Amino acid sequence: MAVKDKRKAPRIDSLNLISYVVYDESDNAIRQGMGRTLNISETGICLDTYRALSRRQKVSLSIGLRDNVVEIIGQVVHVRKRKNGRFDNGIDFIEMDQNQQSVLDHFLTAYYKATAADR
Repeated sequence: MAVKDKRKAPRIDSLNLISYVVYDESDNAIRQGMGRTLNISETGICLDTYRALSRRQKVSLSIGLRDNVVEIIGQVVHVRKRKNGRFDNGIDFIEMDQNQQSVLDHFLTAYYKATAADR
């Protein structure tokens, strides 16, 4: 039986550096770290880290997309430990301003155009 994909938007495989800050329930910064995206979409990412995040944690993400850095607020929706000891953290985007959305949309559109040209 096939597993249904619950994602709202298709993700693209893309390695991008990320700096993140984790917040507690009172919106106090409690930890920061570095990671990289394994995939990205208009609604979320899979973040590869050495330390696990926790489900429902709020995170501030600074994502390097080519020559731009976008600042996005997200929420951890799932965490999976891999055999190599690293963690895949699924994060849904919950807040970004229109300029950040535009940069992300441009990045994704450029990727789709480039992959379509390769076919």
